[in-house]
Amino acid sequence: VVMMTYLSWSLMCLGEFAEATRYSLEAVSEAQKMAHVYTLAHALNGAAFVALTISSPQAALQRLDELSAVLANNGIAYYEAVQAIFRGWCLAATDQFEPAISLLGSGMAAYRATGSLLYLSGFLRMSAEAHCRAGRHDEAAILIEESMSIMESTNQRWDQAEIHRVHGLVLDARGDPRSAKAAFERACTLARRQGARLWELRATCSLAELLRARESESAARAVLEPILESFDARSDFPDLRHSRAFL
Repeated sequence: VVMMTYLSWSLMCLGEFAEATRYSLEAVSEAQKMAHVYTLAHALNGAAFVALTISSPQAALQRLDELSAVLANNGIAYYEAVQAIFRGWCLAATDQFEPAISLLGSGMAAYRATGSLLYLSGFLRMSAEAHCRAGRHDEAAILIEESMSIMESTNQRWDQAEIHRVHGLVLDARGDPRSAKAAFERACTLARRQGARLWELRATCSLAELLRARESESAARAVLEPILESFDARSDFPDLRHSRAFL
């Protein structure tokens, strides 16, 4: 179950969305058969992460509700903290900013209290993106700077490109489009080097949106078309729909 969960995350980053979803669902199914609380919590937590990343906030919230039910009678501090962070991110993605910020704050505090550094840079990145979306740009800047610092000190680089992309979003929101463009370009380069096509697609789309606003539509199209063409035209996931709609 644990390996299928990690495989689903790896496939997700590689841009193999259908396979990522399949293994995520299989992990949950196997965990349910085992009736072992920690294993089921791990699978549901992993499925929620896949859902919020490549499916929808609503699909992730459904998984998080299942996870909360499992945790209700079997308190596992680590997953209590993570589900609060994930839930806060989902609420921010649907513009429910007040409860989102509250949950992210309590979730991050609870996670830090566990003493774990695992995924902390990623959780800070998610929190920064949510704060930026909520218009809390100064707080977002502090969070993304800490995310980058922890990434460097721990060498956790699975979402390095996405961290730089969110840094670009924060820079642009704070009125520094030149630095934002550099951050997006760095994110594209890092993602390409890792073969992380999901992060490359997102970074390229963010770069294209900035180019359209600051330079020209032709420049935006020139950077986005090649990466988009590398995906199966029949694949229908939110990041792909967003990019195709942009073109």
